[in-house]
Amino acid sequence: MRLFQIASFLAALVVCTFARAELTSQELLLVVNRNVPASVELARHYAQVRDVPAERILELDAPFVADISADDYELKIADPIRARLAQEAGAIRCVVTFHGVPFRIEPRSRSAAETNELKEIAAAARDVDPKLSAAASEAERLAKLTNPAFTPVKTEGDQSSLPRVRHAAMASLPLVAKVQDPAQRADLEAQWKRLSEALEKPITPPPPSTGPASAPGDESSSLLGSLALRQLARDRAAKAGVVSYAAILEAQRDFLMTQQNDAAVDSELAAVQWGMYRRREWQGNPLHFGADRRAPAPPTMMVMRLDGPSPQTVRRIIDDSIATEREGLSGRVLLDSWNKPLRKPDGSPDGYGVYDESIRRLRDLLSPERKIELAFDSAEAVVAEKTQNNLGIYCGWYEPNRVVLPGTFVRGAVAFHIASYTAVGLHGQGGGWWVPALLDAGACATFGPVSEPYLHAFPEADTFVPLLMTCKFTLAETYWLTTPLVSWKMLCIGDPLYKPYAKNPPLMVSQLPARLRRVVQ
Repeated sequence: MRLFQIASFLAALVVCTFARAELTSQELLLVVNRNVPASVELARHYAQVRDVPAERILELDAPFVADISADDYELKIADPIRARLAQEAGAIRCVVTFHGVPFRIEPRSRSAAETNELKEIAAAARDVDPKLSAAASEAERLAKLTNPAFTPVKTEGDQSSLPRVRHAAMASLPLVAKVQDPAQRADLEAQWKRLSEALEKPITPPPPSTGPASAPGDESSSLLGSLALRQLARDRAAKAGVVSYAAILEAQRDFLMTQQNDAAVDSELAAVQWGMYRRREWQGNPLHFGADRRAPAPPTMMVMRLDGPSPQTVRRIIDDSIATEREGLSGRVLLDSWNKPLRKPDGSPDGYGVYDESIRRLRDLLSPERKIELAFDSAEAVVAEKTQNNLGIYCGWYEPNRVVLPGTFVRGAVAFHIASYTAVGLHGQGGGWWVPALLDAGACATFGPVSEPYLHAFPEADTFVPLLMTCKFTLAETYWLTTPLVSWKMLCIGDPLYKPYAKNPPLMVSQLPARLRRVVQ
């Protein structure tokens, strides 16, 4: 029996599929810049050697620059990709951006008209919240009847009551059908249905208090369209009821906020199908192995990049990946720790120590293994330059201001350095630009941030490396299972289908910690 339509506030959300078969060449979309001949040539080469259908190459009309404006990102990159994904009807799981496609989105500014619009949205939210608060109280009462252990979520200050409605509905609705007593179950269903019908009654939005939300000629080419289109969306949502109206006010308010809204193009593209969402700061990655699988989540794309200091480097990455899969990745593992304690002298957690502990845990996991040679350094300084040879895996930190390459890399090596600005530049070297330097030195795959990401944005060493070593996942799947955030600063360079240990996995699933065994199983 259909209980009700309270899920209208979740209409923009669909449940992600987390456990799927291994990523294949038929599930890739190769995105190139038609204005950069090398970009198209590299994609054609990759499509040929990886058996990607030729029609899966999408040519964008974009400038050949590192940075692209937020509006141009939407118009010239996101919109064409959105259209192709819709056309493919779920057949694409991974977008691959190539050399020539911009890799960083500039901070988005807000026009004077949009600032006025934001004030209108805030006023409308304050006006509608008493109705929403009453609905939330009723939803919480019903949730408590359905599940006596239910605990309402708390809101503070001028925060909307929308999270209360969402929490009550999501926590208790699945339990209604499981109520054993038929009479009690029927009564709960009837009460929820009445609440749903009340929430779906059209409401009358408050009149503007500061003038029209849009002005002639002052329009944005962003995802949410012009100011007038956003006003139209609000009017339509009001006709669908208080929850739908409050939800669109929340989404549009978050979209118009401008704090820390610069991002890596690839990380933003992971959310290209999300519709309206907060662009300031970051969003949790629904594909991460630790994400809450109980909650609805938007459809999230894996996004990888085939890029580097030169087109020749990119072609080498492609060819080395395929050759390494045939022969198996050899070479030593170098882990460059910092010997940072987990806690500061006052007993509080040390963020640097937390990440350093992940490197130490990786050392402990690999130490019993005899299939690979492990080198571990715990000095505060990075490993001295050119002191290590034949490296197959390199994980080190923390030198944000200069590149100190530890030595030579074998073909197919996977190498990453944890620091703040490792991918600020991709097509040259300077400062602490570890990403292009590692690729120039022969590495086949790496990841890093395009600007300050904060430490919690990086995949942990003891999750990324072990999952890659089991050969149960491709490089793209391994990265997206372990990178914590989307709509933020990180990118990953490498062949998305790359499985470096396809011939000789150094770790068996049974040797993984329990939390990682669950990911595989």
